Amino acid sequence: AAQAFAREGARVLLVDRDAAAGEARAAELPGGARFVAADVSKGEDTRRYVDAALDAWGRVAAFFNNAGLEGRVRPLVAQDEAEFDAGTAL
Repeated sequence: AAQAFAREGARVLLVDRDAAAGEARAAELPGGARFVAADVSKGEDTRRYVDAALDAWGRVAAFFNNAGLEGRVRPLVAQDEAEFDAGTAL
């Protein structure tokens, strides 16, 4: 997905817990993609990578989030915040 976005001219910020793999992948993408090491299940990390995008480009036009953990399947409104934050309420 990141490659397709970059190929179409989007400015791409990759996020992953694996810094070495993320940096390598960002270097392969066209258009000067950037990378931030973060755990998307942690609010502080999420704020940090959103801030990195805002600092770099002034805005965020779109998010493509492809991370998560499997857990109980039920409607979003039936999930409590702790389960949602842990990624186990899916």
